[in-house]
Amino acid sequence: MKQKTAVVTGGASGIGLEIVNALTAQGWRVAAIDKNPVTLAKLREAFPDHNQVLTIELDITNEDQVPSKLAETAAALGGIDGLVNCAGLPCDRTLHQTSAEQFRKVLDVNVVGAFLVTQAAVQHMPAGSAILNFGSINGIRGTEGRVAYSAAKAGVINMTRAMAVELALDGIRVNAIAPGPIETPGLTHPPELRTNFQRYIPLHRYGMPSEIASVALFLLNGEQSSFITGHTIPVDGGFTAAGVLRRGEAATARGDAYQANNRGGQEPI
Repeated sequence: MKQKTAVVTGGASGIGLEIVNALTAQGWRVAAIDKNPVTLAKLREAFPDHNQVLTIELDITNEDQVPSKLAETAAALGGIDGLVNCAGLPCDRTLHQTSAEQFRKVLDVNVVGAFLVTQAAVQHMPAGSAILNFGSINGIRGTEGRVAYSAAKAGVINMTRAMAVELALDGIRVNAIAPGPIETPGLTHPPELRTNFQRYIPLHRYGMPSEIASVALFLLNGEQSSFITGHTIPVDGGFTAAGVLRRGEAATARGDAYQANNRGGQEPI
């Protein structure tokens, strides 16, 4: 059988890198797109065999370069079976703190960038391929201090639905993941924010990149998720499903820490 191939934007760090590692472990050949030359160099050191991982430096908002770069990438891979639009730009600013320029930049990277890459990639994707976009719990529920980011991720979620409807005619599935707070090297949550998240997440903990990558593998697998398209799956420990969590409020009021229990969750110490 032909080796499966995938393109992962933001693939040189964080969740994107975890997905690259997970795909290669499953035998996929991967092209990692990133705009950071330093993290790309580290990725090349980790995967010196170009037959396993290709590294491409590209700003996904550059509409002049994206089509040609994706065409070159597809030619090098021999086609694209999976596309993961993981590159993103956060913005931790309130409504009054966010400038119009910042708002446009966040939408440009998170929404327009994913649109440009997808538009270019589908020219080289056969029937049976899959696209995975990255939304966020911020695109589903309102979060203080994330007006621009919430707007962008909500746009990604509905763009995923529209893409899924159109590309179904070509036999290409499109889904999205909406991560909750995930422990990555770039995470900068202050202690008070961590306390609040752990209070309102039913599992009372942050997720791990591997827990996102496992869902990504499932959604890219044309046999395991062949009848799933147009959906956004929150991977958030139950955050978007939760209402009042009395045990979480009581523990927070006492200042208790949490520890793992034998049921796969967390409970107050």
